[in-house]
Amino acid sequence: MRRDRLIAHARTLPGFEDLLVPPNLEVLRTRTAGHTVVIVSAQGSALVVPADHRESVQVVSLQQISESTAHAQIRRLRAALADVKDPACSFDRREQAQLEVHAVLEWVWNTTAGPVLERVTATRLWWCPIGIMAQLPLHAAGRHREDAGQTVFDRAVCSYTPSLTALADTLSTPRPHHARHTALIVGVGERNGAPVLPSARAEAEAVAGLLPGSTVLIDAAADFDAIKQGLHEHAIAHFACHARAVSSAQHPDQGGLVLSDGMFVPSFVHDLRTTGAQLAFLSACDTAGPDPALLDEPLSLASAFHLAGFRGVIGTLWHTADSSHTAEAVYAALTDHGTRPPDTAKAATALTATLRSMRDAYPAVPTRWAAHIHVGD
Repeated sequence: MRRDRLIAHARTLPGFEDLLVPPNLEVLRTRTAGHTVVIVSAQGSALVVPADHRESVQVVSLQQISESTAHAQIRRLRAALADVKDPACSFDRREQAQLEVHAVLEWVWNTTAGPVLERVTATRLWWCPIGIMAQLPLHAAGRHREDAGQTVFDRAVCSYTPSLTALADTLSTPRPHHARHTALIVGVGERNGAPVLPSARAEAEAVAGLLPGSTVLIDAAADFDAIKQGLHEHAIAHFACHARAVSSAQHPDQGGLVLSDGMFVPSFVHDLRTTGAQLAFLSACDTAGPDPALLDEPLSLASAFHLAGFRGVIGTLWHTADSSHTAEAVYAALTDHGTRPPDTAKAATALTATLRSMRDAYPAVPTRWAAHIHVGD
C-alpha cells in the first residue's frame, strides 16, 4: 500500500525511525522511573507501574467494576451535579445531590481506588484512566463520611496523565534552573451574555499579590494578543473566568475559556507551543472534564495546556463555586505565603493539601472539594 511505503520511507529519515511505532514499555518505564502510575479501565483490572522500573508491573483485579456499572455511576454523578448547579432546585434536593456525590466517591473507592491502594504503598501517584473511567474523580475517591482515613486524599498525592508516553515526554524535559517566577494572570468577571463572576477580579489581584512582577489582565484587557504574549513571557498562567466544556469531538473549538471578546479555544493553546511553561491554573468550570465522544483521546482545556508545553495544569472536572479560596491557598503554599518564589514542582502537593483542608471544613459539600485535579508533573 502507498501509505505503508510512505511510512517506511519516512522511517529512514533521521529522527523519524520510530514513526507510528507503538512505544516500547521498557523504554517508557525507564523514562518514567521514580513515578508510580496506575492505569485504570472499566474492564475489571488496573495496572500498577511501579516507580522502580526493575519491579514487575502489577495487575490489580477490580471484580466489582464493569462498563455498565461505571456508566451508571457517571449518570448518577452528572444528575447530582446538575441539581447542585440548578438555582431552581430546593435546598433539600441540593442536599440530597451532595449525598449522591458522596455515594459516587464511595463507590469509586470500594471498586477501584481502595483495591489499588491496598497493593500500592507509594504516597505519590499518577492516575491514567482509560475510556469512561476518565469521567470519574479517582483522586477524590473515598469514604469521606467515615473518619477512618479510607480516602485517596488521606493516602496519597495524586496527579493525572493522559498516557505513559505523555508523562515520559514531560519528564524528559528538565525543569529550568532560571525560570521566571512570575505569572500571566487573567481575570474576566464580566462578559456580555454570561453571569457576572464577582470574585474573578479579586482572585486575580490576590494571586498577583503572591507573585510580584506578574502581568495582570482584567476583563477587556484580556484579549487574545495580550494573552498570547503573556503566555510566552511567564512560566505560570492563571485564568479566573467562565469556561465552556469541550463537548464535541467534531467541534472542539466550541469549548474554551470565556474572554471579554471571545473564546480562548484549545486549538489556540496547541498552536502556542510554549517553552519553559511550568504551571497553568485554570480556575474556571469544566476545564478538565474529558469529551464524552472521544474518551480514548481525552480532549479538554487542561490537556490542551499540558500538550502545549505546561509541565503541570490544575483544572476542574465540573462546575465549581465562584470562590478564590482554592487558588489563594495553593499559591500561598507554593510561595510560603508570598515570602519566596513559587515552587511549581509542589503544585500537586499544595492542591491536595488545600482540597483535604476544604473537605475537613465542608465535609457535606463534596462538589466544593472534589472537582479540582492536577495533570502532569
